[in-house]
This record gives sequence, structure tokens and C-alpha cells, in this order.
Amino acid sequence: MKPEELQEYIKALYIAIDEEASAMQIVMMTMATAPREKMPKLIEIFMDENDHIKIYTDLLIEALTGVLAAAPEEAFSPTN
Repeated sequence: MKPEELQEYIKALYIAIDEEASAMQIVMMTMATAPREKMPKLIEIFMDENDHIKIYTDLLIEALTGVLAAAPEEAFSPTN
């Protein structure tokens, strides 16, 4: 990947993380006023957004360091 492409990719990942965090805030605001019986669905949405942030963060760390964050045992093995 060319350096300018990498910079655009990194920028897009930062934006994606920010958008997912905003979505989590919206879900929390909704949870604050939602009927109790709606909580399971809202919690599911919240957890999905949290998972998305984890994935984007792993991709960002990999883009910044060249090491995939989700597989530390492989990243730090003696053969690397």
C-alpha cells in the first residue's frame, strides 16, 4: 500500500471508530428512557457497536504498527 493510501486508510479507521462511539452514546441515551422490556435489544445493539470498535481498533493498530493486535501470541513469537 502506498504511503498516501495508508494515511487515507488510517484516517477512515479513526472516523469509523468515532462514529461507532457516537452510536454507542445514542444507544445509551435511548436506554436511559426506554421501557425495561426493550433493554435486551438495546443491549444487543450496544454490544454490537462495542464489537465494531474493537475490530476497527485492531485494524488501526495493525495499520500503525504492522502487527495485528488480535493475535498477540503470533505477533511476539520468536519467529517474527
